[in-house]
Amino acid sequence: AGVVTFSSAPGATVAITSANSVVATLAALAGFAAWTLNVDQVQVDTTTFGADSRESASVIRGWSATARRFWFDQNFTVDVAADMKALADSAFTVEFFVDTTAANLYRYVGFAHVEGVDTSTPVGGIIEQTIRFRGHHDLYFRTAST
Repeated sequence: AGVVTFSSAPGATVAITSANSVVATLAALAGFAAWTLNVDQVQVDTTTFGADSRESASVIRGWSATARRFWFDQNFTVDVAADMKALADSAFTVEFFVDTTAANLYRYVGFAHVEGVDTSTPVGGIIEQTIRFRGHHDLYFRTAST
């Protein structure tokens, strides 16, 4: 177990190696321009037996996200629906950037499954694709140094 940190974006594909063997290959599947992140939190009772007042703590039960991307020509970019379908039921890393200035790179990072990909192609209009993710385990907030 360990952490691999890139000081800058590695590009479309990068191989991670260890002792001259490929451990994993990272590939950019899709970029998106707009996203929504939903974190499902609940309050759980943490009151100590015999305490005079009730206590509670906020617990994250899960998370989901929706990402949208736009383009004019369907041949301009990869077919995300086909790429996501190829992943089947695999969890993969997804990053949602809040601030991408060189000093910050604030983002949320987590593993996710694709729940669906919807494509809208109005005649003579902008093609829009919506990707729905379901979080797999924890969601982390990262900065350029983490």
